[in-house]
Amino acid sequence: MRIEYTGRHMDVPDKMRRLGDRKLRKLAKHLRGITDVHVILTADKHRQTAEVTVHSPHGDLAAAQESSDIGVSLSTVMDKLIRQAERRVGKLRVRKGGGRSRATSVRTAAAPVSAPREESGPRVIRSRRFAVKPMTIEEAALEVGASELGYLRKLSAARRAAVLRRLASCRISCFVVTKGLDAPAELVAEAEARGIPILVTPAESTPFIKALSALLEERLALRLHLHSVLIDVFGLGVLIVGESGIGKSECALDLIDRGHRLVADDVVEIRRIGDVLIGASPDLTRYHMELRGLGVINIKDLYGVSSIRTSQRVELVVSLERWEAGREYDRLGLQDEKFRILEQEMPLIRMPVAPGRNLAILVEVAARNQLLKERGYDAARQFVERVDEMIEAKTTSGLRPLSRRRRATAERRRVR
Repeated sequence: MRIEYTGRHMDVPDKMRRLGDRKLRKLAKHLRGITDVHVILTADKHRQTAEVTVHSPHGDLAAAQESSDIGVSLSTVMDKLIRQAERRVGKLRVRKGGGRSRATSVRTAAAPVSAPREESGPRVIRSRRFAVKPMTIEEAALEVGASELGYLRKLSAARRAAVLRRLASCRISCFVVTKGLDAPAELVAEAEARGIPILVTPAESTPFIKALSALLEERLALRLHLHSVLIDVFGLGVLIVGESGIGKSECALDLIDRGHRLVADDVVEIRRIGDVLIGASPDLTRYHMELRGLGVINIKDLYGVSSIRTSQRVELVVSLERWEAGREYDRLGLQDEKFRILEQEMPLIRMPVAPGRNLAILVEVAARNQLLKERGYDAARQFVERVDEMIEAKTTSGLRPLSRRRRATAERRRVR
């Protein structure tokens, strides 16, 4: 298992590494075959964030936690991953027909009353209380694979009809039978009676579930249309915002001419998938750009396919603002401002616009600087630390006691 620690705005202390290694050993007991782990620790002014991504043959796990203490964040995010691994392993066991189901593990908490167990049939758990919760992506479509069909075949005809009747009465949008198998006649009858479609796919259960979850997560994601320009600068998604007519499109065109890629101009469609913001262009305006004096141009036709992208992750926001005399602007780069989009905070840089300022170069340098910050190097903070160390050294040397020769010289001057 390869573990990589990355510190943003901080150096990862050995104490945090030991804590992470100890938690990962515990995680490895629940999730076998972990290959790579990436731990990202971020220290901002008012928050400490821990992000962990785990890769394994059973699928990837990811979690993040934010608090006022980096140790608490790391410990909490590791506990989240352990719970995710327990749920993942439990689902795999149920799907393969081994182990106890998730419903069985919560019998004590629900305080159910058990029915007499039959010799040949499964145990039925009855409860008068059910937790009310919104339908998740996994519950939107019920997958029926070989394991589920094998379980149904073991039941008697009356028992199978009763189980499928109760199943069809739940909130289910559709049944999906994988591996191209035939659906039981009782399932077809209940689905037709309740108007629930039955779909059949030749795909295996696990690939189908992953593909369907990704599709539903993308289609059902929160969306926002923002008046801005999205550019891919050195692989970093830079969202340029500002008032109309300030020069967003002109700045983007200069960046494209310098070899960067356009994602969307004028209107950017942003959707949130998990904790990631993905920006794209509406179908009507894709590859096009509107410039005052030139009109509408097609970037793909002018600069080729290497100058455009269909979508890009939003990682930095640059706000173009008109220069105001007498206004204080950040000259050291120590202000960590944020731009809130769909409840997610993105790094914000305010860029004053004035005659003679080459905005394209400034945005390009801002992207380079942001990439360095993500790798843990902050030039402004290191500069301030060096200045503070120099001042402290001079102050300390000024308070150093006088040597014997300097004391004698001072005495002679005093006598004169």
